[in-house]
Formats: sequence, structure tokens, C-alpha cells
Amino acid sequence: MYLNMEALRERLIFLQGTAMRTYQDIKVEFQGTDMIFNNQRLTIGMRCDGFVVFHKNGNVDRAKTLRCHAHNQIGEIVIQLGSGRMYVKK
Repeated sequence: MYLNMEALRERLIFLQGTAMRTYQDIKVEFQGTDMIFNNQRLTIGMRCDGFVVFHKNGNVDRAKTLRCHAHNQIGEIVIQLGSGRMYVKK
């Protein structure tokens, strides 16, 4: 589960960078086992709760903890307010 959470964190960092490069807000939503952003759907193989919006300067407007479930395990990604820095909570 930890490796899946690290892969998800890397995808989110890529989308955060994309928001900064394109100077556009990007909303990332989770539905079932899919991650939805910019009219694209990506299967991530686990269920996550919530959404996050990366603003054009890379920050987020509220701190979040994304909880993901797979195979009776729970993982969390913590997104810090302001900077938008992320880490996987062990």
C-alpha cells in the first residue's frame, strides 16, 4: 500500500507542477478507483476520499488529508496549507 501511495503522491506533484506551468487551477477528484482531472480519468487501483484543487501558483486553499483504501489497508496523503507540500503518512 505504501508504494501505491507514493505513486499517487508523485502523480499529484506532477499535476501541481502542471498547474504552475500552465498558470491554471487544476481540480483533482476521486470517484471509486479513478482519479479525474482536466477531463481525464486515470484508474489508480484504490479508493480515495475527497478532492484537491491546485492553484496556478502551486498552493492549495485548505489543508487536506486524502485517505485511500485498498485490500483492507488504509493510506493517507497529507497536503499542507499554502505551500501544497505533500507527504505520505505512515
